[in-house]
Amino acid sequence: MSDHKKANLFVVGAMRAGTTSFMEILSQHAEVYVSPIKEPHYFTDDLPEALYEKRPLFSLERYFKNEFPRPLHRAIIKKEADYERLFSLTKDEKFLAEGSVSYLHAPGTPKSIHAYNPNAKIIIITRDPLERLFSHYKMDVALLRQHSQMEALLSDQVKKYREGELEWDSHLAMSFYNERILEFKNYFKENVLVLSFESLVDSSPIVLETVTDFLEIAPFSEVEFPKKNETKKVRYRSSLSILKKLGLWQLLANILPNSFKNRAKKKIYTTPSKEMGLSDELYKELMAIFHKESFSPE
Repeated sequence: MSDHKKANLFVVGAMRAGTTSFMEILSQHAEVYVSPIKEPHYFTDDLPEALYEKRPLFSLERYFKNEFPRPLHRAIIKKEADYERLFSLTKDEKFLAEGSVSYLHAPGTPKSIHAYNPNAKIIIITRDPLERLFSHYKMDVALLRQHSQMEALLSDQVKKYREGELEWDSHLAMSFYNERILEFKNYFKENVLVLSFESLVDSSPIVLETVTDFLEIAPFSEVEFPKKNETKKVRYRSSLSILKKLGLWQLLANILPNSFKNRAKKKIYTTPSKEMGLSDELYKELMAIFHKESFSPE
């Protein structure tokens, strides 16, 4: 693959920190080409099902044959030829970007990306670790991936953390940033920019100026900021779980008209009235862990 067709801008997470919205903003810049598959996860050796739930009716081969380059949120790209194809439609853009959120925490990804393109630019987006964890948990509940109460789930993950057995893709571990930021900086030196979700929300134009300075590209002319993606609460969980296990959920999503699906979503999803409560003891323990793993100076 020639260098000018290689991806050279990676937005690597964290999950639930606004990477999708940020990629949508980047796609509006004339000097940035964004992969049609926003999250190809090409440099993650083994993507856990907790982060990518297989869709029984989806075929990557059929996508490339019949649907490419239709925008797709995520897929698992394993073949080099498929990854190259994601950037085959580029013209003279300075940056070819993708934004797989697994890259921030999956073992070995900084090394793998560096081996692929040592001159790549890396943008990391962090979020208040507890707020990110809440958002991650609520998303999994809404997607029927998680059925445990938050207190029980996090108590178990804190126990694993203390014992040195916490999985990298757990809700707790994906709110740890320091070690991973340092690892990316070890490989990519000054080509790493760390942003916060909060700064993107509160002062987007100022942050975008920081981004264009970092990439050495022209300022954004006009930017349409994406709407906030709000997590919903789910009704009829038992029935929906059965449909999902049988593969009927995706089938219905593909064949039903949009008008019907929009009405159904209003019936199924509601906005949660308040955050999940945590005991004072667990809250203090989480904050002590985050102080070590997420809040320390870089």
